[in-house]
Amino acid sequence: MTEILDEAALGSLLAMVGDDPEFVDELVDSFLEDSPQQFAALHVAASTGDAGGLVRPAHTLKGSSASLGARGVESIGRAIEERGRAGTVDGVAELLAELDVAYEELLTTLADARQRRWVAP
Repeated sequence: MTEILDEAALGSLLAMVGDDPEFVDELVDSFLEDSPQQFAALHVAASTGDAGGLVRPAHTLKGSSASLGARGVESIGRAIEERGRAGTVDGVAELLAELDVAYEELLTTLADARQRRWVAP
């Protein structure tokens, strides 16, 4: 099972922004504001059988998740993107269900990390 949040990656991000937790807050908030749009686009593409329509939102979600160290969401985003690039929506409904669970777990984990001001426990 892929970890929810890579604390080392999050620590690297914090260091990269000059140990400015407010800036990390902004980055995370931007991710949280953008993610629902990506999820909506993925659900529409999957429900209409539009494999090509999976690629951009999955790629965006994968990249933004990776930058935060959100390994679970990143991994599922990668799998969905690969399916889209292969021209299939086979198995994407199951991946979207996994993504929903992983995202909810990530929300809790990010809230905990925010309270610690992004410093690993």
